[in-house]
Amino acid sequence: AREFSQKDTIYLHADTLCTLLDADSVRLLKAFNKVRFYRTDVQGICDSLQMSAADTIINMYRHAVLWSDSRQISGNEINAHMNDSTCDWATLPNFGFMAQLVGETYYDQLSAKKIKAFFDKKELRQMDCDGNVQVIMYPQEEDSTYNKQVNAESSYLRLNLKTRREIEKIAMWPDVSGKVTPLF
Repeated sequence: AREFSQKDTIYLHADTLCTLLDADSVRLLKAFNKVRFYRTDVQGICDSLQMSAADTIINMYRHAVLWSDSRQISGNEINAHMNDSTCDWATLPNFGFMAQLVGETYYDQLSAKKIKAFFDKKELRQMDCDGNVQVIMYPQEEDSTYNKQVNAESSYLRLNLKTRREIEKIAMWPDVSGKVTPLF
């Protein structure tokens, strides 16, 4: 299926596709089994998906994965809230995991019970994580090298990003435990 109503076309593939009109004549698209979709700014896979023209939310269920640039976000359920063909924010209410390629061989990783991600101009700008937050990251030195791995755990985390891959600020609270390990 192709969805043309926005500025950018969404290409959608699944074993079963259903288009329905509800009582208020609002179009509802349901996709089941081996769902895949593509758009220039985001790609995704999941077991089942639902899109409603009324609330512009894409609900992805079971083994949901979204890719945007060098980032991958996955969870049991992803609810992406769209605004004028771009994603404004997304929630991962039952478990969330994010991985981002840094350098040539390293991946920053973050997991939590609940994640809410905020986007601006098609780029991830902020993540609020709640419950059992675990982080593995490779901070870049001033000379653009990676020489340490940081493992940290806390109950809450807020991650602010400048542009692609640039972390502006990380706040973890109330208690943070972890360690820093040299790579070499």
